[in-house]
Amino acid sequence: AVSLISLGLMVFIPRSPVWLVFQERTEEAMMAFRFFRGKGASIANDMINAETLAESKSETYSYTILFTKPVYLPFLLSTMIMVFQQMSGINAVVFYSSDILKNAVPTIQAELIPLPPALVQVVVTFIASFFVDRFG
Repeated sequence: AVSLISLGLMVFIPRSPVWLVFQERTEEAMMAFRFFRGKGASIANDMINAETLAESKSETYSYTILFTKPVYLPFLLSTMIMVFQQMSGINAVVFYSSDILKNAVPTIQAELIPLPPALVQVVVTFIASFFVDRFG
């Protein structure tokens, strides 16, 4: 239900101002920048940056770039990491973690059962975000 509401509300979000500049729709880009920055904000620098980017990016790309030598190995490795993560069964562990904890610690209150897995996920995600920022 929440995803359907989000999908319905996306109609009211303007397109990317940078994309609009790339499409040479500068008036719409200015309106989009005003929407994202607020009515009183100056968008002159944003427009200059977007136009400079559009001028420097005249090349077009296709999916065949994924199979070029510098991109192929990193693309393959990142894809395989995601596949192995899904195949490892972590989703099943997270789904059944409440039952596992209920059977392992029968004295725990029912309201507290979802907390340990959620806290572990938050802590690990927080730590991982530093590694992503540091190592790319």
